[in-house]
Amino acid sequence: MKTYDIVVNDLRLYCMVVNECIVFLFNGGIKTPVHDAKDCPNVGPYFKQANRIVKKFDQLFQDKSIKWNADQTDIEFDLELEIEL
Repeated sequence: MKTYDIVVNDLRLYCMVVNECIVFLFNGGIKTPVHDAKDCPNVGPYFKQANRIVKKFDQLFQDKSIKWNADQTDIEFDLELEIEL
């Protein structure tokens, strides 16, 4: 397999650090000079989407639709669960 070194200085990714075992990584992009990420035409949609997903995960944990396994390294849920953003 061929690998490539790509130099990207302004790449922005979003994450939700849940605990020492789990981090959710969300899409991002190349940020423009706009001050706030939410206002950037490139990363704004990803920033807003990441925030919606984080809020949804919080809600699902609160209403017990999803929960941690015993050692908090995985999430348990009903396989029929459908999540709407």
